[in-house]
Amino acid sequence: MKVSRPEGEEIVEYMNRRNEETWGQGQINDFVHCIKTGDTPRATGFDGRACQEIYHAAVKSMAEGRRVELPL
Repeated sequence: MKVSRPEGEEIVEYMNRRNEETWGQGQINDFVHCIKTGDTPRATGFDGRACQEIYHAAVKSMAEGRRVELPL
């Protein structure tokens, strides 16, 4: 990636983790593979539940103006 700076352009190396295997079609391919084989998907229902709990704790924390402990 090129970054423009007043003193000139600089090339900065970085890893883009959102590629065809980790984002979009890769997620769909993983889901279909797991249905066909019975394997565990990369992201499980437990992962989704944990994200929801964190989200709800953040909303509660903002509404009450205090720290909220997990699990709810």
